[in-house]
Amino acid sequence: CTWTVLPEAATALATAYLYTGDQRYAYKAAVILDRIADVYPEMDLAPYTKMALYNSHGSSGKGKIKGCIWETGVGKTLATIYDMIYPGMADGAELVRFLSLKSREWKISNDKSSLSKIRENIEDNILREIILACQNGKIRGNEGMTQGAMATAAVVLDSEEETPLALDWLFEPGKRGEGGGHIPAVFLGEVDRDGVGNEAAPGYCFGWMSNFRQCAKVLEADSKHRDYDLHRDFPRLKRMYATPYLLTTLDTYTPRIGDTGKTADPGMVQVNLDVTLEAFIRFGDPYFAQLAYKLNGNTVEGLHADLFTKNPESVQQGIQEIVEAQGELELDSANLNGYGLTVMRTGKDDRKRAAWVYYGRTGGHGHKDRLNYGMYYQGMDILPDLGYPEYADGKWPKRAGWTKNTISHNTVTVNKRTQDINWIGHCRLHEASEGVAVVDIASPEIYPETREYRRTLAMVDISDDESYLVDFFRVDGGNDHILSFHAGEGEVTTQGLDLVAQEKGTYASPDIPFGEHFDGPPDGRYLASGFSYLYDVSRAKSPSPGWTMDWDLKDTWGTRLGDDPVHVKLHALSPSGETAIAHGDPPQNKL
Repeated sequence: CTWTVLPEAATALATAYLYTGDQRYAYKAAVILDRIADVYPEMDLAPYTKMALYNSHGSSGKGKIKGCIWETGVGKTLATIYDMIYPGMADGAELVRFLSLKSREWKISNDKSSLSKIRENIEDNILREIILACQNGKIRGNEGMTQGAMATAAVVLDSEEETPLALDWLFEPGKRGEGGGHIPAVFLGEVDRDGVGNEAAPGYCFGWMSNFRQCAKVLEADSKHRDYDLHRDFPRLKRMYATPYLLTTLDTYTPRIGDTGKTADPGMVQVNLDVTLEAFIRFGDPYFAQLAYKLNGNTVEGLHADLFTKNPESVQQGIQEIVEAQGELELDSANLNGYGLTVMRTGKDDRKRAAWVYYGRTGGHGHKDRLNYGMYYQGMDILPDLGYPEYADGKWPKRAGWTKNTISHNTVTVNKRTQDINWIGHCRLHEASEGVAVVDIASPEIYPETREYRRTLAMVDISDDESYLVDFFRVDGGNDHILSFHAGEGEVTTQGLDLVAQEKGTYASPDIPFGEHFDGPPDGRYLASGFSYLYDVSRAKSPSPGWTMDWDLKDTWGTRLGDDPVHVKLHALSPSGETAIAHGDPPQNKL
């Protein structure tokens, strides 16, 4: 749309000016920025949200050009463009002639008759508007986004009186959407001891690191107004740089917990070579040297810092010395009990395997998935989480009904409803030794009616190439317990089950159609079973223990290592009143 293309065009022109010094690029960028300034103060999303427009406003209804969350990016972009072209606007007679002519033509109140008036238009109607919008909630994003927009606009404004006040606002008490920028409260109370934000989903939690990294750089560049240094004053920011890789497995995957990624797709969230190099240069921690070496293909060739770093090539020597002294980085099994994730790792090279159990937040961008688990083998995510829903809002029925519902995860549903929102479970045991790893995690508070809600999971190696999982799930309390289990895409065969196909309907009932919220509201308030999102149902009544299901998995994402077929086999050893198989769909716009 226009409001995406115009800032992109101005950014490209501003970048061209920085690389070439050709003022023609700066003038053209200034024309775009000046025209945006003519109308930006009047931009207000609220009237359109009242007409049911949804544009990333987090249910607040607020925003300017875009919803208040995405408007943080608009604000930072516009302020940065102005900073980039500021010197290139000097001696702008041609720029003044053009804009003053347009001002007369369109009867704009600012006649643009001098460069100072053009600057006044941009500074009053963009920079000061961004500052005001951060304070009144029209710009209000996830943690680090609002603070970054405010810091950028304030520093670019470069006002002796206004800039210090705007920067001070960043550290004043408040919370997201209210009061000041509350940076101390974020690092001291909302970032956990593992260095993870409080939004559950890695894609959102680690976004905090990226956002505050940019905010910190802006503050460091403006020491003349205030001596604010996030890296110096908040040690957890360093931890935030280190943590994203610690969640990964097979050097390929970050678990798709909560609203993160696509079902079974590869990718490590916020694991970035440039950021890792920056962290090594800043902190000198050997971990970052080893990680940079790994991310660069286990070599220092081609590694260098950015253009503004003194002696950028010396980075190679420092990293090489650390790797020679301490070896390459390999992750062992680990328990991040601040975030609520335990990861069991085993194997080497193409036969690396890993399993994880999540016991962290179930609110925000998290799912109702306490004690959910997954596994990776032969390069594939063989027990995948569903990941990001079609729409991450409170209106989309399928998000609450299925994608974030407890029934769609490899855990237990009690009394045909979702788990409660809860901060974290209790890891009672996490041990790993040669050939075996085990975790024991309890969370009875996730369902108030349960006295025990507890999973013990062990990964046992049977060779250098193969492992199996042993799963004990204990539930005491409630009247109805359903253990869900799904693997990746593939054909399923069973043994020991006398399955009878249900002719119509869903797992909820033969008479309840797909997607009908028969037991709750059809929106984000839904907290019930989610059963109507399971279709093509077959059931076996009271099967004898010992039955099996086998998934012949498709290599959906082209990640399989080797030519051997990949299977998942579930061997059930406990009695049950019923076993059923059905289809459930991943988010359909995330394929």
